[in-house]
Amino acid sequence: MFFNDPNIKPNLKRHDIIFKEDSGFNNCLENCFEEQFDYIITNPPWGSKFTQGQKDLLLKKYPLLKTTESFSITLYNSFLKLAPEGTLIFFLPYSFLNVFSHGSIREYLLKQRISLTIRLLGNAFEGVMSEAIRLEISKARNSLNSIMVFSKKNPSPTIIPLSGIQAPDYIIPATAANQELKVIEKIYQKDHFLLKGNAKFALGVVTGNNKEHLQRKATESSEPIFRGKDILPFQFKTPELFIQFNPAIYQQVAPVEMYRQRKIVYRFISDRIICVLDSEKRLLLNSANLFIPTLDYPLETIVALFNSELYTFLYRKIFHSKKVLRSHLESLPLPLLSQEEHLFFKVLHEKYRTGDKDLRELDYAVYEIFGLKQKEIQIVEQG
Repeated sequence: MFFNDPNIKPNLKRHDIIFKEDSGFNNCLENCFEEQFDYIITNPPWGSKFTQGQKDLLLKKYPLLKTTESFSITLYNSFLKLAPEGTLIFFLPYSFLNVFSHGSIREYLLKQRISLTIRLLGNAFEGVMSEAIRLEISKARNSLNSIMVFSKKNPSPTIIPLSGIQAPDYIIPATAANQELKVIEKIYQKDHFLLKGNAKFALGVVTGNNKEHLQRKATESSEPIFRGKDILPFQFKTPELFIQFNPAIYQQVAPVEMYRQRKIVYRFISDRIICVLDSEKRLLLNSANLFIPTLDYPLETIVALFNSELYTFLYRKIFHSKKVLRSHLESLPLPLLSQEEHLFFKVLHEKYRTGDKDLRELDYAVYEIFGLKQKEIQIVEQG
């Protein structure tokens, strides 16, 4: 790449930007930080595999980042090498914007006085399932206290105010339009709790061999086990699989007492939160996960909120994910409610648990809790 000068002499070097091992060339990235670059443009490695020893070394070497993800470390080191008026362009997976493990590099960049632009590329790379983004950083322009997001769907950019990107995870809701961002901001302005630090989470059973361990017919020594697709809003489907439960022989099992108590169960693979309250000590396969709140907040209210249209909107616009992760659930607001309001949601929960499938009463009750007006409700339901 010679730009406009046919006589340019490129300065080529080989260097390990993650471990910074000397490769026989001048190890500038480690020892010569006075050398900086006007442009850094790359598609860094995504999801590089490291040994446990290498991971331990990276966590020690980059305590600020709290991750061993290769592209986060590459981005951090590249930013340090960017000249004061420089521009950096990285092609990254969409997960950079919303996954918990990248929270520290997001926090670091958001606290620099720089201009950040995001371009949503969708499924840009053949054979790669992950959606991609183009991250543009400019030190030449000071931050306007916002991030600009461009996508193919919207002719004009979305402006995300930095004030709307909250600690501790600093998730960037890049798929939300400007009007949707205002609704999200209003929702989070209501006093609320979070599940982060206030719940125990566990995965369903990984048998290691479902054909060997699961049965289609119940026996005297077996019990039902539920998959993600067996979970409906407020209800379990009739079980189709059974297991002679022997935790010692399976590949991965949560502490058994987690399954054997009152808990909230949710689908893992889903583009919305679908959850149900389990009071019957059911077993779960790994396509269904669970959590047990430890704060004083009724489980019926949590199940009602999470199954509502408003929380579907929050999930899709903030996280834009087909996998419901622990960090997603930990970031959703649980509004401070009166005893009367909790009782109302308990009555609704019982109504839907016993078969009513029309959730409109629930949806409008949740809208009312957050004080949404009719135009804001339209934005939620159209989104």
